[in-house]
Amino acid sequence: MFPDGVDTDRLYKAFDAFRRYNEAAENDILLPRRQLASTLTRPEEDRLREMMNQRLNACENLLQVNGKIAWLIHEQGRSWLQWGVDTTFDPASQGHLATEEDHAIVRSTIRQIWRDWSKESESERYPCHQAVMEDVQNYSQRTPTEGAKRILVPGAGLCRLPFNLAAAGHDVEANEVSYHQLLATNFILSYTREYAKHHIRNLAKSDSQIHLSRNGNQIEVYPWVTQFSNHVKTDDQFRHYSIPDLCPVDVLHEVPSFDFSSGTLGIKMANLQINGRDFTKDFQGPEHSSAFDILATVFFLDTATNVLDYMRTAWHILKPGGQWINVGPLLWNCYENGPGGRREGDVDDDENARARQVNGQQAVAPGKQWDMKIELSNQEILALLEQIGFTLIRNNEDMKQAGYVRDTTSMLQNVYQCAHWVVEKPAED
Repeated sequence: MFPDGVDTDRLYKAFDAFRRYNEAAENDILLPRRQLASTLTRPEEDRLREMMNQRLNACENLLQVNGKIAWLIHEQGRSWLQWGVDTTFDPASQGHLATEEDHAIVRSTIRQIWRDWSKESESERYPCHQAVMEDVQNYSQRTPTEGAKRILVPGAGLCRLPFNLAAAGHDVEANEVSYHQLLATNFILSYTREYAKHHIRNLAKSDSQIHLSRNGNQIEVYPWVTQFSNHVKTDDQFRHYSIPDLCPVDVLHEVPSFDFSSGTLGIKMANLQINGRDFTKDFQGPEHSSAFDILATVFFLDTATNVLDYMRTAWHILKPGGQWINVGPLLWNCYENGPGGRREGDVDDDENARARQVNGQQAVAPGKQWDMKIELSNQEILALLEQIGFTLIRNNEDMKQAGYVRDTTSMLQNVYQCAHWVVEKPAED
């Protein structure tokens, strides 16, 4: 059914993780805390046990709401892949059982829907995305050729930046090796007012676990429900937001279609192609030589095991005179230095950091993958870029701080002072 480039085991495990969101959340998040509450048996602990159980019961109800979004992603994906008619198909029964890491990535993906596709998270996205949009505009204004620029965005996550670039009229290819995030992106980009009106609303009439926004056109998501630490008020854990903040089809005037032309799982629209290509492995051929005007990387550079591999690929794929725009931190080792490092902070921060760094592979124990990364400063990176042949066009030392799936009401605020630079592959004489 699928071409050789599609890892069916990873795909089916992603489906299984979305399907069993509630089960995994109960086992991984709620059950250990319920067991702890059950040990509070002294008379003076009655009130404490009652408080814990009240909070856990509220969490259970709202996790089921998030679980319904996961189920909708699963349902939409099955229909998208045209095997939704086989209602008896169970990936787990065929040996494709989601791992603990699959479940963690799905929980992180649900939170990242808030980051990329809610109005309230615009302040988090804006510093990075707007910097790229302005650099692309500057490049377009000064280049002699008119028309749309061909842009590559690897590590695209849930694809809000590629969507914005496509909406601005450019020809965009986005890569995301996580099948979990590709399935969620398909759900968001396929979201129409008709889908909300005729499908979601009808489901909500008989299913209390589907929470609709006041206008009935959006779904409510609870991004902090699995986060138990650093809340000023108990209700802060249970805040909800409407997604998506806009209807993508209204902007791009097209519903995405399923696409295998890249040899991987993919999404295709007129000027936006999204696929599971690996940045260093799948762009080495002659067909990708000098193929793009712009390479845009946001919160991506530090996913490299050896950043020189990314630099060589960038040089190969950019046209002479093309530019590489980069915005983001240098979180080389998320176990040691990240928001969840040393188990400080909350499991949500740890899952978000790890999900961004997985890079298409199942996570392994600390010291086996991330500890083997070559960890460089921004100064060293700029020196290597110059050595390869790039010309530094811009090094913005006044880049604003940016969070990454950050609860702004939390008592713990993790923010990055992002690097922001632009380099150019010199034009041919």
